[in-house]
Amino acid sequence: MPGKTVGRLRRKQDFDRLFAAGRMVMSSFFVLRFVRSSQSPGCARIGIAVGRRLGSAVLRNRLRRRWREIVRMGPMIEPGWDLVVVVRAGSRFAPLSVLRDRWVMVLERSGLTVAAGAGGGVGE
Repeated sequence: MPGKTVGRLRRKQDFDRLFAAGRMVMSSFFVLRFVRSSQSPGCARIGIAVGRRLGSAVLRNRLRRRWREIVRMGPMIEPGWDLVVVVRAGSRFAPLSVLRDRWVMVLERSGLTVAAGAGGGVGE
């Protein structure tokens, strides 16, 4: 992603805030939760949550790496949003291209991309 305007969510409080008050879009491969950020208006922040029931630590880390790459390859996310990607079991065996296409579709449908956000996206 040119410009590198994506940071990472790391603190439990940030994840808890998103799960409590964030909007949700579901896909067969992941659940996207998002909310306007009051702490980082200059960049979007993304966290990736992979539950233990998806497999061993090696598999969960592999899924996290795949999703970080999908986010990196995807469209530019409008600054000022916090997002959490909750990985579902369907993404374990899905090809990277399918996951990326679904990611782009969900972001555009939610109005979180820079081009989609210019026309008045979610939360305006």
